[in-house]
Amino acid sequence: MDKVELSAWKDISAEKQRALAEQQYKEEIIEQQTAALAEMSTPLLTISDTTVVMPLVGTVDSRRVAQLMDTLLQGVSASRASM
Repeated sequence: MDKVELSAWKDISAEKQRALAEQQYKEEIIEQQTAALAEMSTPLLTISDTTVVMPLVGTVDSRRVAQLMDTLLQGVSASRASM
């Protein structure tokens, strides 16, 4: 009896490319949503030409402190508010 070997393969390159593109798209959306959420969680309100106010609601951890400082320094610089 002779041995017969059968093999089959399927090119999944296109499927992998599509999955990779979808993953990258999802990551971009998450980054955009994270940036939007960060902006909303640290609003800087201009009261007058030289005064800005930043209301704080919620917990303030080290990551949020860094975000608060960045937003505050940029806002003070942009509005020329005094500290």
